[in-house]
Amino acid sequence: MNKDRIEGAAKEAKGAVKEAAGKVTGDAKWRIEGKVKKRPRERFRTRSAA
Repeated sequence: MNKDRIEGAAKEAKGAVKEAAGKVTGDAKWRIEGKVKKRPRERFRTRSAA
């Protein structure tokens, strides 16, 4: 694994923890932030004009 993949996996794990903490505490802000951090590349993927 290269450095970028390790950093990406760590960010996704951090997002998953933050999302879970938001669910447990009922904090919508943490839950949403966790979702965004967990899968950022899926949120901003563009469609190709095929």
